[in-house]
Amino acid sequence: MYERDSPRIKIAFRRLNCVSFIVYSFTIKIFDDKGMGDSVENDTRQRQIEDVSKHFFKISQYFLRQWLEEENERLSAKQFILLRALFELKRCTVSELAAEINLSASATTIALNKLVKSGYVHRVRCENDRRVVWVEVAPEIIPYINQLIDRRRQIMEQLLESLTDEELAQFKMCLQKMKMTT
Repeated sequence: MYERDSPRIKIAFRRLNCVSFIVYSFTIKIFDDKGMGDSVENDTRQRQIEDVSKHFFKISQYFLRQWLEEENERLSAKQFILLRALFELKRCTVSELAAEINLSASATTIALNKLVKSGYVHRVRCENDRRVVWVEVAPEIIPYINQLIDRRRQIMEQLLESLTDEELAQFKMCLQKMKMTT
């Protein structure tokens, strides 16, 4: 378990605050783009969006706390995202991985260097074209990744267990709709 004032927790919560700010900024942009005035309907919608932002932040905090407490923090959130994407892609170039996770190639390379040094990822030169370097998850780390994926699935199930099947389907549709605007 991590101390509330530890540097790791402070960094994690700063990141969560950034996410909440981004969500809040995104909602303000929606209002600006739609040219909404100061009507009563707009005021109600703004309050609802602010409430959604607050709930999103609280859920993010819960998820992060569960993750930090359960996993002994062998990986950062960014490293896990990168590893999971690489796990799903099986084998790819740094550029392909960067495009998949919406990071620059240089930022992806830096994160990959740490994972290679830790033994989680292997770099393999293409036999046909020595200029091409493939990256892939180290076979010995696959059980650990599966364990992490299962743990995140359990946390999500806990978060969503109060929703009916219909509410869950609606929630999924809303998330898909939001994803299309990003």
